[in-house]
Amino acid sequence: MVATCSIAAGKMRGARARADFAVGDRVQLTATDKKRHIYNGNVGTITGLDAHTGQITATLDAAGGTGRPVSWSAAEFEGFRHGYAGTIYKGQGKTLDRTYLYHTEHWRSSASYVALTRQRESAQVFVARETARDAWQLARQMGRGEVRAASLAWATGEELAPRQDRASEASQSAGRAAERVRPTAAPRCSASRDDPLQAKVRNALERRQRAADEPAYPGETETSREVMRRELLAMDRGALAAATRADRVGDAQLYTERGMPVLDVARLVDPAYAAAAERTTALRKEAAESEKAIQHYTGIQQFNQAEGDTRWRAMGFMRQAMHKSGARRDRHLGVNEGGERMALEQLAELDPRRAALARQIGDAEKAEAAAFTRAEPKAAAELAKQQERGSVAREVLQERRRQEVARERTQRERNRGQDRGLGR
Repeated sequence: MVATCSIAAGKMRGARARADFAVGDRVQLTATDKKRHIYNGNVGTITGLDAHTGQITATLDAAGGTGRPVSWSAAEFEGFRHGYAGTIYKGQGKTLDRTYLYHTEHWRSSASYVALTRQRESAQVFVARETARDAWQLARQMGRGEVRAASLAWATGEELAPRQDRASEASQSAGRAAERVRPTAAPRCSASRDDPLQAKVRNALERRQRAADEPAYPGETETSREVMRRELLAMDRGALAAATRADRVGDAQLYTERGMPVLDVARLVDPAYAAAAERTTALRKEAAESEKAIQHYTGIQQFNQAEGDTRWRAMGFMRQAMHKSGARRDRHLGVNEGGERMALEQLAELDPRRAALARQIGDAEKAEAAAFTRAEPKAAAELAKQQERGSVAREVLQERRRQEVARERTQRERNRGQDRGLGR
């Protein structure tokens, strides 16, 4: 069922605009009617419509569930319109699952902040290339401040006319009598004797506007920290959290996270140092394994020697002589002697290897130190960059968390107001 209703959507060629509504349409209320519990800014879905009487019923949106129903007559109440989209200013204080934003050249920093902080999950910005040719110009437009000043700061047509006449006369007389011509600045930027305050305010505002309109590109007017901050602001929460650990190593969940040392950075920026450090690490690992094996076989040798001595003393003279001659060997003593003999053979192989590894580690450490000396300046510069990136990322993440807390607090207050019938 479709009904045609007259709505107060603004004047259009001297007449009120008309629109068609049907059950299921989204509707936004643009006026307040306390008798019907309708408040400016409420948004809902049409659930009932009488084409003959113009009576409309809608269910308002509510956080976490179905909102309350409201009803009005299109003939008596005209403060409603389609609610599929709204202005940024209508969206202040609201929290939505997803937002879809249409960028225009009129965006400023305050509007950008409101538009980009309404979503819970995602926000998509749609930009025409005729409005912003690239990301740099888009960021500049979205970050511009608003020029606000009292009407006193701006010249009227009556005030500009005498200045324009004087400038025209001065230009015409320049060719006839150069000695009588005095330098005249542009009328808008000249400091008039009659209104020096106005001229001063106008000049300051014009300089500010020119600075805002000039495009900013990395390496020209923006510092590296500003470029880095702008890049981090565009990241989602997961990427931003990863960026906060740009200067950290280890696992934060296991409490093993620590600051990244310059040695780790040198491995990343200098392959020669990385290779030297890897060789030293491998040799130290091999030496540790060799030392562990030596300790193991030394323990086996000492254990079997002690057990064999105890068994030898308990055997007596005759059994000792028979075991020694081979006529009748003692089985337990034979096991101890075999274990001791095997351990001594392994130790005979491991001891020379330990000595060789000690010499190789010394040479590798010298080569690693020389490679680090060459890589240290570049590694130190890269570490400073990573530390700055991590610091800026942590600042941005803290700001985002504060914004989320503030947005949640505002939403709770708004929900309490709506529960009392006071919200808009």
